[in-house]
Amino acid sequence: MRSPNATPTPVTPPRVPLIDPRTDLIDRAWYMFFVSLMNAAGVVYNGEVGPSPESLIASYDAALQALAQNVDTQPLPVDFNAELAKQIDAFNLLPPPSQGSVTSVALTAPSIFTVSGSPITSAGTLALTYSGTALPTANGGTGLTSFTANGVVYASSSSVLATGPALTFDDATHKIQTASGTAPKYWMAQTGISAWSIGSPASTDALVFTNEQFSSEKMRIASAGVVTMSAYGAGTATFSAAGVISSVSDETWKIKDGAPVDTDAMLKKLEPGYWYYNKEKQESFGKDRQLGFYAQNVNAAIGPEAAPEPEEGKPWGYYDRSVLAVAVMSLQKALDTIETLTARIAALEQK
Repeated sequence: MRSPNATPTPVTPPRVPLIDPRTDLIDRAWYMFFVSLMNAAGVVYNGEVGPSPESLIASYDAALQALAQNVDTQPLPVDFNAELAKQIDAFNLLPPPSQGSVTSVALTAPSIFTVSGSPITSAGTLALTYSGTALPTANGGTGLTSFTANGVVYASSSSVLATGPALTFDDATHKIQTASGTAPKYWMAQTGISAWSIGSPASTDALVFTNEQFSSEKMRIASAGVVTMSAYGAGTATFSAAGVISSVSDETWKIKDGAPVDTDAMLKKLEPGYWYYNKEKQESFGKDRQLGFYAQNVNAAIGPEAAPEPEEGKPWGYYDRSVLAVAVMSLQKALDTIETLTARIAALEQK
């Protein structure tokens, strides 16, 4: 076994380049040198005491000097300057691009653009600017170059958008109206639909019809369905402010078709009486006690002309004027009887 104070024995580095030019990897001689340094750094190796610190320091110093010499003298594995020169030479061997020549270059564009500087016959600049023509609807435009203030844009045909006094929107009153002097007409229609609806945002809101400036209410449909009219214009029925109801009944509009035969019998079958709406209908029609008829009774007493049978699932109703007509005819017969009896009494009194 060697003594720890033995004379230093440095590990000699190889005299070859650090990088093997054939593999671009560390040379095997240098690899074995580093392995020797690692082994020499051990305290005990194969039962022997390793070299002293002085010996290791001498080995590392020699190795650093050899590496420094190799870095200064060893060429790079790839000569970048030479490689770049080869690439430039290869590019210069390519044929030059074809220049060609023309006698005239022109530019055309859709009507929404204006072309200037076309054609170019020698040198010049082409310019493309907006012409002021509207972009057609077929190309995703509106077909318009300006809009009418407060005008509503609408499709006047299958391929044209329009805006103008035909339909305008008043932002202050949120009113849509037609041109001045033209009576507005609004309707909704859909194939296969027999009814359309106008509603309010909430179930507790009423639907109110007013005059033009919303200052006077003309008709209100409450959320419960109760309709109140302050004044209803002339038409099929007129509800005046005094509560008088009149109906249109023009003789020139009608064709007479006989008269009831036995109005007394009809009158006797009528069963007027007091009644209330049931709980299910009270919210819509009120809770007041009323005097009147049942439509089914009117149908049985007078006939379907006075109370036609409704469609399945619909409520019954009757025509007041039919009941009134039967009552008047019975009263007329009673008056005739009274007049006859009065004349006979007078005749008997003269005898």
